[in-house]
Amino acid sequence: MANIYDMTDVWNDGATTFTSIKMNATDTASAADSKLLDLQVGSSSKVSVDKAGKITATDLQVDNVNVNSNTISSTTGNLVLDPYSGAKISLDGLLWPNADGTANQMLQTDGAGNLSWGTPAAGYSDSDVDTHLNTGSATSGQTLQWNGTDYAWGTPASSYGDSDVNANLNTSAATTNQVLSWNGTDYAWVAQTGGDLVTDTTPQLGGALDVNGNAITSTSAGNIAITPDTTGSVVLDGQSWPQADGTANQVLQTNGSGQLSWVTYSGATGYGDNDVDLHLNRSSATSGQVLGWNGTDYAWVANSGGSSYTDSDVDTHLNQSNPTSGYVLSWNGTDYAWVAQTAAYTDSSVDAHLNQSNPTSGYVLSWNGTDYAWVAQTTAYTDSSVDAHLNRGSASSGQILSYNGTDYAWIADAGIADVVDDTTPQLGGNLDLNSNDITGTGNIDLTGTITATSGGSVVPFYFANQAAFPNATTYHGAIAHSHADGAMYFAHGGSWNKLADTTAATTSVAGLMAAADKTKLDAINQSLATTDDVAFNDLILAGDLTVNGTNNIIDTTNLAVSDSIIELSNGLTTAPINDAGIVIERGTADNAFIGWDESEDKFVLGTGSFTGSSSGNLTITKGDVALGTLTTVTDAGNTVDVRRADRIAQGSSVNVDGGATLYDVTATATLTLSDLVAGDIVTVFSRSGTTTIARGTITYAYLDGDIATNKTSVTVGAGTLATVTMVSDDTAIIAGSDLT
Repeated sequence: MANIYDMTDVWNDGATTFTSIKMNATDTASAADSKLLDLQVGSSSKVSVDKAGKITATDLQVDNVNVNSNTISSTTGNLVLDPYSGAKISLDGLLWPNADGTANQMLQTDGAGNLSWGTPAAGYSDSDVDTHLNTGSATSGQTLQWNGTDYAWGTPASSYGDSDVNANLNTSAATTNQVLSWNGTDYAWVAQTGGDLVTDTTPQLGGALDVNGNAITSTSAGNIAITPDTTGSVVLDGQSWPQADGTANQVLQTNGSGQLSWVTYSGATGYGDNDVDLHLNRSSATSGQVLGWNGTDYAWVANSGGSSYTDSDVDTHLNQSNPTSGYVLSWNGTDYAWVAQTAAYTDSSVDAHLNQSNPTSGYVLSWNGTDYAWVAQTTAYTDSSVDAHLNRGSASSGQILSYNGTDYAWIADAGIADVVDDTTPQLGGNLDLNSNDITGTGNIDLTGTITATSGGSVVPFYFANQAAFPNATTYHGAIAHSHADGAMYFAHGGSWNKLADTTAATTSVAGLMAAADKTKLDAINQSLATTDDVAFNDLILAGDLTVNGTNNIIDTTNLAVSDSIIELSNGLTTAPINDAGIVIERGTADNAFIGWDESEDKFVLGTGSFTGSSSGNLTITKGDVALGTLTTVTDAGNTVDVRRADRIAQGSSVNVDGGATLYDVTATATLTLSDLVAGDIVTVFSRSGTTTIARGTITYAYLDGDIATNKTSVTVGAGTLATVTMVSDDTAIIAGSDLT
């Protein structure tokens, strides 16, 4: 064999990357048809590689081609696959014929992966079915049966009923919770082996578990473990529990938002409520009992004393004189007294008096004989310390703890034997008379009110004459009877005013009502209370009329208003929330509305079930409007928000917001698409001249049939129709007979 170039290389190292031929061309400037490789025979190119790496071959023979998820395509001509003589093309395991069939033949498979051209048998039609199945005419009740040779209509032996099903399936009587199972020969009822949670080793809930008033329990003293996945938490009744245990002696604390956490309690060793309960609440107390010392311990006993120690007792002991503003309660060596405060006592004063030195952890504030100082606590103050300080002597049953001037001592509870012994009694709650009365010859002096919820109250308001009346200013609102003139009076405005006698008014008693005035009042013949409805024929007011009610109803045939401006929602000072306008009552039909829709921020005309008493955001169904001429745009360059069919004036720019149909667009108008969504359709009829459809906020706009080019704007020819269809939220296809 004659070789033009004989290049021989030996590759003998698995760790080395070998390259037999490497050609590196630096392309700073070259013609488009420059080639990296061009193999020719007789000056005719057979295989070439252009500078982009594209391989061109006049006759390429390969054993296998791996497209690696790419495609094999042709830029100009057909894509031809021509197998070797006698071989076939195999596509996805199917061998295709290596020659064309005759006209009207169809591609058939033999079921083994071989495709061939063939002429199918004649079509199988309804008549073929009838001929094959309906071999004889069927009568009512017959069924189609196979007689061994063909189908034929015959009378069935018997109907297949519930008993047949039972005989075939229910081969034995089933008991509770059994299921129907195939045993290999027939159906039989057997015990259900599955379906119980105890047999499911990895149960999962498909929804929330409702215990339905029952409990989740464990057996054999087993624990109930709830373990969330990874960073999940256990949430019990809205409280999210910590995901790990705390340290010794920590307590559970909430942040007020449902999250619990372990914290160190600073007062863990302090004397708390439970210590008091353990020391004092030795037995359960009943209503009215008091805590007493029985000689051995505290116990709840009946209160044998006369009266409780009330606010008045505190006042008597402490409030030795009435203080003036700014005075403070001070001990003068003998008793408490209110004295002028020489200087304001502040936090710094407390610090200066008590915090003589900075305490260290565990120190307590103690009196050293001269001043307070922080000292080390030698021993904890316990129940016995309290007992030693207060229980100077052993208490007997019923005794109370009292200060004798030197120390505390247990003494007999003398108490107050009768309320009469208490010169300044005060009630700590409501006094229950228990069906008894309060009687006496003295006065009852109250600064509050007397309230009787039921029954009749008999209280005389008798005075000899007006001179005996009490001060009208002090007893404002009181009533009194003057026996001298037989009249009733009430106190108001610092004077006693006489009440009118209705029987005297009919005779026109001087000072009550003149006879002429009574005649005028009788002519009205209506109750004129502030809550009454009053009717007049003609009413003329010389001044203003102010109506403060919820609804103002005018029941007239026609209403003529001479005012040039009618203001609705007068007096509104906050942000508007109510629709405002005129409601037209339409009887059995929905009422009509003309006004302003606050939720849409637009004027609206429509109908709905609202009335003149409705308020807020009305539900309004937009109505139709019949107009003579509607001018939407008067000057070129203005913008109109088009939501329905409208005529667009010449030279206008229109924003198409939402699906709309536009008719009769005059010459040189521009429509800009904005805020359209998938499914919206806009129809444009260019009446005369041309109309421009601008893409606006739509991302992509294509001409129908040419979706390869993204259009910024499309021109609609004069007298033609164009349709804009939103195929997605940002893509529009524009179709028409004259589009550019």
